[in-house]
Amino acid sequence: MNKVILGFIFCVILSAAAYADTAEVLRDLQENLSQVKTIQSGFVQEKYLAIFNEKLILKGRIYLQKPQNFSWRLDVPLQYSMVIKKDKIRQWDAQSNQVQEISLDDNPIFNAVVIQLKLWFYGDYAQLLKDYSVTQLKDSPRPPTPGMDLVPQQSTQGRGLPVVLEFIPKETSVARSVIDKIIVSFREDKRYIKRIEIEEKNHDRTVLEFINTRINDPIDGKVWEVKQ
Repeated sequence: MNKVILGFIFCVILSAAAYADTAEVLRDLQENLSQVKTIQSGFVQEKYLAIFNEKLILKGRIYLQKPQNFSWRLDVPLQYSMVIKKDKIRQWDAQSNQVQEISLDDNPIFNAVVIQLKLWFYGDYAQLLKDYSVTQLKDSPRPPTPGMDLVPQQSTQGRGLPVVLEFIPKETSVARSVIDKIIVSFREDKRYIKRIEIEEKNHDRTVLEFINTRINDPIDGKVWEVKQ
C-alpha cells in the first residue's frame, strides 16, 4: 500500500513539474515573440484528405505588422488574398476578380475565427491556454518536408533546440468538435513558428511549413491592398 501511495505522489510531482516546465516555455516564447513587430514569410501548406487518400499542396506568403495588420496571400495553385486591418477583412480571388469586404463587428463567428488566428500568429499563448491543454513534446525538430529550406546544423549552435508543443482543445473549446490536436514547432531562436500540424476529427491533416521568414524588416505598404 505504501508503495502505491508513494508511486501516486511521485506521478503527481512529475505532472506538476511538467506543467511548470511547459508554462515556463510558453512564457519564454511569448516574451521572444513580443519583440517581433513585423513578419514576412513564405509558406507551403499540405492538406491530406483522408477520404480520398490524396494530398493538396498550396504555396503562398503571409505578412504581419503588429498590432492589427495581417495579410494572407495564396499564389499556387490559385490566386487568393485576404487582408485584415483593424475590424475589417477584405478578400479577393483571381477567378471572380471581385473584392469582398466583411465587418468583424457584424460577424461574431468570423470575428472569433480571426481572434484565434491572431493568437496563433501573434504569439499570445497565455490566451490560448483558455481553450487548449498544452504539452511540450520534445526539444528536437521533426524531419523537414522535402524541398523546404534547410538550416545548416552548425547554424543552431548557441541558439538552443527547437520547441515542439501539442495543443489539444478543451471540452469547452469550440475547436474541439473539429480538431483533435495541433502541433506547433518553433524556430531554434524561438522568435517565430516554423511548422504547424493540425489533425482533424475527420482524419484530415494539414501541415503548414514557413520558409524564408524575415523578422522586423520593413514591409511594403502594397501588401495591405487586397488586390495587386
